[in-house]
Amino acid sequence: DSSTTICHTCSESPYGQAALQHDSDFAHGDKPFQCDHCGKSYKSYGGYMAHRSVHAPEEYGCKDCGETFSDKTSLYRHRGKAHIIPKLKCDTCGRFFHQPSHLKEHMKTHMGDEARIYKCPTCPASFKWPKALKKHQTIHEGQKTCAICNKNYNGSRQLKRHIDFAHGDKLFQCDHCDKSYKSYGGFMVHKSVHAPEEYGCKDCGEKFSDKTSLYRHRGKAHIIRMPKLKCDTCGRFFHQPSHLKGHMKTHMGDEARIYKCPTCPASFKWPKALKKHQTIHEGQKTCAICNKSYNGSRQLKRHMKRHEPVCKDNDKTNPTLYKCVQCSKEFRSKYNLARHTSTHTDQKECTYCSKSFKNATQLDDHMVIHTGEQ
Repeated sequence: DSSTTICHTCSESPYGQAALQHDSDFAHGDKPFQCDHCGKSYKSYGGYMAHRSVHAPEEYGCKDCGETFSDKTSLYRHRGKAHIIPKLKCDTCGRFFHQPSHLKEHMKTHMGDEARIYKCPTCPASFKWPKALKKHQTIHEGQKTCAICNKNYNGSRQLKRHIDFAHGDKLFQCDHCDKSYKSYGGFMVHKSVHAPEEYGCKDCGEKFSDKTSLYRHRGKAHIIRMPKLKCDTCGRFFHQPSHLKGHMKTHMGDEARIYKCPTCPASFKWPKALKKHQTIHEGQKTCAICNKSYNGSRQLKRHMKRHEPVCKDNDKTNPTLYKCVQCSKEFRSKYNLARHTSTHTDQKECTYCSKSFKNATQLDDHMVIHTGEQ
């Protein structure tokens, strides 16, 4: 009889007799643990204690370093990472791990094709981890178009990432201008434009506007890291396994061309190469300023940078002008200035008559006079 499974308090019976007993006790039973601050009450002591931390967070201190945490979970996680010595060692590279599952997954990095048990049902590609397969399969979904800005992306994964960052909620608003950012990192990088904070290198004194640039500089200029991963084919060394793996494709044949163009028979070893190639199928794109045509949006975008003025303080009416130090001519972009500067500095001299020319093209045309070769 279904009436035996109906809660007489709220008249609902979602899961049957056993769940009803639990639901009745938990939803409508006595809740002896009441919060002194807000009046909320709880049936279990655990739920009550978890709620208490909202009003008066209790601090849990690490006995090794003294760092404090608002809950025991964070304390235990800290101690596991900072103070407890892992006991599981990889016999191949000597790394240590806390969990057997972590060691098991790590061992796949030392294994060959026998560990590639996750097969792509669409192409011959195979992977050691299910996440890698799932990421790969998005390239077979074809072009996905953003419904907001009509931009195209290879698969739903890239489209989702675009929507999140380009059209999602941007919680971090700049106090100096109207720009807003979805991520705190992007917001902090932008803030340095208005009030740059300088981070100095302790080795050479060079200044940087953010910590990321400082760390990148120190890693390249001052920290000596001996690469341990060697390519057996050409002898080059690499720091990261992923870098070595990507490099090995340069020694492989067509079997490494797993990224297929859905429009033509072309295939590529790297996803970036495929993405670059696909722009040629977009048709002719015309510059709205000078009416020049280009194959695809990528070439057009690169061309458009020549027309972009660099403006001061986001004031579009006050473009920065780049002045030539030789003749004082002014240009709106660095590209046009560099192109002009070459007429002063990159003089090409004829080896036969010592005449000088502004560029190699003019020199080649002149050389026909002496060699007779077109």
